[in-house]
Amino acid sequence: MIIWLKRVAVAAVLLIALGASAFMCTRVAARGRFATACSTLSAGPAGTRGLFSLAERDRLSPVRLTQDFGALPRTGMLVALSAPDAIESRKPTAAEKRLLRRFVEGGGTLVVAGPVDYLPEDLGLQIHAYAEAGPGSGAQTDIASAAPSTAPAQLVLGRSTSPLFDGLGAAGFRQPQAITFTASTAPVILFNSDAGPLAVSLQVGRGTVIALASASIFQNRDLVEADGAPLFARIAHQYAPRGPVYFDEYHLGVGERRSYVKYLSDFGLGAVVAQLLVIALFAFMRAAARMGSPVSPLATPPAGTASYVAAIGALYGSSKDGAAALRVLVRDAIRRIARHHALPTQHGAGALVSALEQARLTSAANGARALVALENAAPTANLTQLARQIDHAVHMATTDQVQTKG
Repeated sequence: MIIWLKRVAVAAVLLIALGASAFMCTRVAARGRFATACSTLSAGPAGTRGLFSLAERDRLSPVRLTQDFGALPRTGMLVALSAPDAIESRKPTAAEKRLLRRFVEGGGTLVVAGPVDYLPEDLGLQIHAYAEAGPGSGAQTDIASAAPSTAPAQLVLGRSTSPLFDGLGAAGFRQPQAITFTASTAPVILFNSDAGPLAVSLQVGRGTVIALASASIFQNRDLVEADGAPLFARIAHQYAPRGPVYFDEYHLGVGERRSYVKYLSDFGLGAVVAQLLVIALFAFMRAAARMGSPVSPLATPPAGTASYVAAIGALYGSSKDGAAALRVLVRDAIRRIARHHALPTQHGAGALVSALEQARLTSAANGARALVALENAAPTANLTQLARQIDHAVHMATTDQVQTKG
């Protein structure tokens, strides 16, 4: 039963991983790893690379925004450009639209040219496709009639109705969308036409929203011929003279590199994945499954044929001068005892005994007295036994249990 459950779990994980990979490949194929229409990275006829270069020339500090609206500053101008057939665009989420409104209310300027359902719904100002707008859409006001149910001609000429664009004359908009607004809003019409308003501005808090029915006037092919360059320059110098000007590439352009985590976050599955990870952690802890093979215990090293003291004695015993070897062992033992009791190390065993007796260290004095006897002993051929006695005397003299006279 357990083996069957494990196989089912492995199959489910593989199925989810393959499905997520297929979905990512589909989305990447739709968005492409190339510059999309109206992207500031595209130098083609439908691109807006020329507009970005114009902003650089006018020192407006242009920036390509490749993250969501949480990276927006408090001031500046955000430009959103999109073609009518931009199927690869990503619509802002409800949370991103709240951030967008906060950016505008704080003093920012939002220029939206072409993208549908990009603006926050509570503004009362929207850009819709003509199939979605028409009689009964709630867009009728005393200054703008309802948009027709069918799209206008490919190119619509707009007449300037704002002093900001004096001298520009008529501006051409390709495949314009419908700009609708409710009766409670009071936008200012910047460009008007027989098909309805083509560009309007709306004051929101301390900022401004400028909506254009099409982004074609800012594309490379019409930037000069349709007076798109001076139109953008006047908007930028009026509302963001010092910049920076942000171009939304995250939703409408190339965007950032995609990943599993980003896709899951976009679909709101972050909390679900976190819960699944917690459940899996508890399951592993409950099963007490090893994460690797057990470590074999280290083998105990074989015991030597002689102890350290016996080895030292044998080493010194192999020398030809046994008396000198015995003196070396005794002097080393005296220094060890003296260092342990913080006494001078340059005196002999007799001086050490006297110092220990004056300090009332009886046990230590007895050990040092044994060294006196060994120091005066005649050297023998077998130094191992003498080395053992010296070691025993040192242990007696350095014991922590101090005996004092009553």
